[in-house]
Amino acid sequence: MAIFKMMFFRPQDLVDVENMLKTPSTEIDLNLVREQLVDIFGQRDPRISNWDEIVSRTRG
Repeated sequence: MAIFKMMFFRPQDLVDVENMLKTPSTEIDLNLVREQLVDIFGQRDPRISNWDEIVSRTRG
């Protein structure tokens, strides 16, 4: 779900991703999501830095 939300990359999608990661019961492989995003969009895509920021804020 997180990958699809980051693919669409709308403001509400970013809020949804952040809320998913804030939920303690959410089990998600953060590295796998990041790797998939890099594979799809490339390292320099803003989705990657946004993902890193969201992860840092919620799981940091």
